[in-house]
Amino acid sequence: LFGVDVIAMVHEPADMPAFFDHELFHLYHRLVIGAQAPQGEGDPAWWTMWVEGLATYVSQRMNPGLDAQQVLWSPKDMVARMRLEQVRAAKLMLLDIDKTGSDADRWFLAHQSVEGLPDRAGYYLGYLFAKWAGDGVALPVLARRSPQEVHGREIEFLTQLAQAGDKSIP
Repeated sequence: LFGVDVIAMVHEPADMPAFFDHELFHLYHRLVIGAQAPQGEGDPAWWTMWVEGLATYVSQRMNPGLDAQQVLWSPKDMVARMRLEQVRAAKLMLLDIDKTGSDADRWFLAHQSVEGLPDRAGYYLGYLFAKWAGDGVALPVLARRSPQEVHGREIEFLTQLAQAGDKSIP
């Protein structure tokens, strides 16, 4: 189910509770969202940003002693680098938000990057969005958010972040 050999290479024992919460939440989310999920050839960037960001955010809520870097895992300096780049990253993601295939996937895969951003930069943006949209909201409610609502709120969030200039969204 989880590819134990890869898990052992990538994660340390301290990572396991958050890692399993992240992956098990994906299973739960797929179950509750069902056929509402976008259909077609590959997921659009906005949907992957939500799915991965939400699972990352959930793993932190389930493990409140962990900080953002600990639940984002890789690269090890993701949070520090992305805090410096989040305005530019939001602008770039807005350009790719509805794209699919390699234009979308490059935001979420290891060993790929978008214009000098860290690998997997989409996870960071997704985590920030899920935190922005989810603080104070019950996790089952977040899991059931309609894709249409998510898409609109993601664009709103990224637009606000892109316009933040020197102001940082934590």
